[in-house]
Amino acid sequence: MHASEALTGLESVGGAQGLKQTYDVLRGRRHYVVASMSRVKRRSGNFNVVGREAVEATHESFAGQEAVTSKMVRQRLQRRGVAVEALEALNILYVLVALGQARVDRRRSQRALFFNIAG
Repeated sequence: MHASEALTGLESVGGAQGLKQTYDVLRGRRHYVVASMSRVKRRSGNFNVVGREAVEATHESFAGQEAVTSKMVRQRLQRRGVAVEALEALNILYVLVALGQARVDRRRSQRALFFNIAG
């Protein structure tokens, strides 16, 4: 996918708060873009593309579960034949938060992120 394709026709669906960063989530035709502004460089940022299929498979697979980690998402999706990298698995969880299908569980740890997935 080219950057112009990834960034065309995006609509904002919400945001998610990580441990140190805020992420904005945008929806494209077949993907989501998780974007964040750099905390160090002014007027710079990062964006990551996540497939809708992976987001939907994650929600189906973990619906109703608590204390879900990005490592768990990566392992379960790989068993289902959906290959994702570690950062992509975390971004899938941020997308679910932005869509209102998950929330960050801050009671569990100050160093690791745990997510509770809605049923």
